[in-house]
Amino acid sequence: MAPEFSPERGTPASGPQGITPQINQRDQAHATVESPLRARVIEAPDPYDEARNQVIYNGEVDIFEARQTAYSWHGGQDSPLYSFASTGAIVHDEDHRAGLEGEIQHNIDWVISRPDDDSFFKERTKTEELDALDNLMRTVKALPTKNPSTDEEGA
Repeated sequence: MAPEFSPERGTPASGPQGITPQINQRDQAHATVESPLRARVIEAPDPYDEARNQVIYNGEVDIFEARQTAYSWHGGQDSPLYSFASTGAIVHDEDHRAGLEGEIQHNIDWVISRPDDDSFFKERTKTEELDALDNLMRTVKALPTKNPSTDEEGA
């Protein structure tokens, strides 16, 4: 006997041979679908991922350009921008965000201080570099933190 399908969800309404799977909540992050024939774990959405996706897909910032800009402007492997770029554009906590904002502002100030015809601006103009750094700053400010600081948890 083939499983019946629910048109609303597009999933089987009953398991193999008419056995109905039972869904049991194990904790907030996982649910297990159990049937006499198999059990599998279904991941529940991570609130951090949902908040991050809202920033990525709302169109106000370009997270992919921001990550490339961070790679171009980081101050070495110990810098906040390098950490941001190499972890896939993750703001780890509020201290990391503060370090990112400081490093980005330092780079913005440096670009502003250069003359428009500076030989540094070969691939992109001064305005394009400032636009890229502005996008990076807006992205860093908009993204949620992966690990909330202990100060926020205690408040």
